[in-house]
Amino acid sequence: LQIAPGAGTTNQTGGFPGASNNDNGQVLGFLIAPPDTDGDVGPNHFVQMINSVTTIYDKNGNELLNGPFASNAFWDGVGGNCEPFNQGDPIVLYDETASRWLVSQFAFPDSFNSFSQCVAISQSADPTAGYNRYEFSFDGIGFNDYPKHGIVDDSITMIANLFRIRGPFSSFDGTYLGVMDKAAMYAGQPASLIGFNIGRNEFGFVAGDLDDPAGTGSSPALFATAMSTSNRFDIWEIDVNWATENASANQIASIPVTPYDGDLCGAPREACVPMDMREAAYMGKNLDMRDGRVLLEPRTLAKMLDAYTALYNANRSGNSL
Repeated sequence: LQIAPGAGTTNQTGGFPGASNNDNGQVLGFLIAPPDTDGDVGPNHFVQMINSVTTIYDKNGNELLNGPFASNAFWDGVGGNCEPFNQGDPIVLYDETASRWLVSQFAFPDSFNSFSQCVAISQSADPTAGYNRYEFSFDGIGFNDYPKHGIVDDSITMIANLFRIRGPFSSFDGTYLGVMDKAAMYAGQPASLIGFNIGRNEFGFVAGDLDDPAGTGSSPALFATAMSTSNRFDIWEIDVNWATENASANQIASIPVTPYDGDLCGAPREACVPMDMREAAYMGKNLDMRDGRVLLEPRTLAKMLDAYTALYNANRSGNSL
C-alpha cells in the first residue's frame, strides 16, 4: 500500500533496453511467449525477470554477473523442485524499508506431479550477492499458477490461482491467499507459509505490498480483487500471529464499483487488442488476454487499495465496514 501521494509528475532522465525474448533464446535455447515480464528498482540496481531468465543491471544499464542467466540459478544446491526446474512466472520486489530483494517463481517437473513456490531473499541491498533460499511445497494443495507476492509489516504475502491436475486435464480449484514469515526469511531461518483456499468464486487477486521509503507506514496482510464480480471490489485480510503460527483469512470489505464488461471480444483468449509492432514480433499481432477477464495491473489495484486504507484504519477497532 502506498501511504502518501506521489509528486504527481516525473521527468524521464534516461533509460536503457531491458531483456527481450532473444535472451530466452540465448540462455535457454528457445523462445517463449508471452514474456511474463517483471522487475523492480533499488538504489543502485534494476532486476528484471522474464519467463525463466533473470538480468541484473546497474543504473547505467550495464548487465552484471556476465549478463542474463537462468532464474533457477538462485536455488543452486538446494535440491527439491527449485534447483532443477525453471518454469518461470517470476516476481521481483525490492523492500526499500529493509533494503532487501525478493525473487520468486514456481517450479514443477514435466510430469506435473509435484508443485513448489521458490522464494529467495537477498542478504543485503546488493542483488548480486548472497540470498536466503526457500522452497514451499504445494503438493496436496494444487498447481500454484500465476503467483504474486507483496511485502507488508510482518509477512510476505502471496496469491495463486490453484488448479487440480488430472492427467492431461486441469480445472480451476480456487484462489489461494497466503503469508510467509518475513522475519524468519530475512534472518535466513526456517520459515512457514500459511495459506487458505478461499474457493472458486473468488478470482484475480493481487497481494498487498507496502511502498514506504520513509519506513513510517504500516500495513497488515491485505489482498484485493475487482474480478470476482463485475460490480464489487473485494478486500480480504489474513490475520497471523507468527509466534504461534495461528492465522485466519476473512473478507473485510466488499466495495460497490461501477459495473464493467470484461468480455472484450469473441476471439480465443480475447486476442483482439492490437499490440506494438515490436511486441507483436514475439507474441503475435494482438494482445493475449486470460480467461475472459480484465487483468488490472497491480499498481492500479494498489491505488484502489490506497483509497480504502483510511477507511480500514478508521474501522480497525472492530466497527463494521
